[in-house]
Amino acid sequence: MTISEVLHEDGVDSEVYELVNKDDAQQNEKSDKSRVDVTVPDGGWGWMVVLGSTLSHCLLPGLGRTFGVIYLVLLERFQESAGKTSLVLAIFNTCRQLFGTVAGMLAERFSCRACVITGGVIMLLGCVISAFATSLFYLYISFGIITGLGGGLIFAPSYIIVAQYFDKKKGRAMSFATIGSGLGMIALAPILDLLLHHYSLYGCFLILGAIQFNNCVSGCLFRPLPKHRKVQEEVKPVKTSSCAPDGRLALLRNSAFLV
Repeated sequence: MTISEVLHEDGVDSEVYELVNKDDAQQNEKSDKSRVDVTVPDGGWGWMVVLGSTLSHCLLPGLGRTFGVIYLVLLERFQESAGKTSLVLAIFNTCRQLFGTVAGMLAERFSCRACVITGGVIMLLGCVISAFATSLFYLYISFGIITGLGGGLIFAPSYIIVAQYFDKKKGRAMSFATIGSGLGMIALAPILDLLLHHYSLYGCFLILGAIQFNNCVSGCLFRPLPKHRKVQEEVKPVKTSSCAPDGRLALLRNSAFLV
């Protein structure tokens, strides 16, 4: 029983009753809004987020697991021991995991979209710089640390954003997202071998940078959840008039829908 109902039974003045009743309505409205805010889409645009996460897992872990193709070329070119040559990939994987913890905090402070797009740009720069490598130490810095930093900014947010968009279907969404790792291993190994055969190590790193730059496409799909809710609220009125002759044009004129 609400406060207004108690007052009504006690025969309180009608003006007081109306004020209390209005206050109850406001409290109910706030509670309804809070319940809406904690809900997750569990589908809809969330599947586009899963697609972006799958692409990121295809490009990033796929590269880490197929780097052995480049390793053989590095071993022959710099004539160093297997241990020193393997440090290039070891530093890359270590930096990717270490910076992943920082990326989680940055994703909460800014957004998963901003982190992944920034990581894609850094990976592009790291691969381009690596194309001019003159020693293994050079690659430790350019590919191991710089490219690893970019990978760290991509890896953790790609998981976080999927968890934000799904609740009941979270397991299914995560399984679809991690499929990218296997697809990346299958696809990148022959691609890297082809690039090394036709364009040498220099061209391979340049094109590899362009490939990793596609992580920015994934980042664009990672629409922040608060912004997604705002977009849904702004698009709803447009949907009611979408049956009109100019309904589709009205959707295209809605900036929130396009973002």
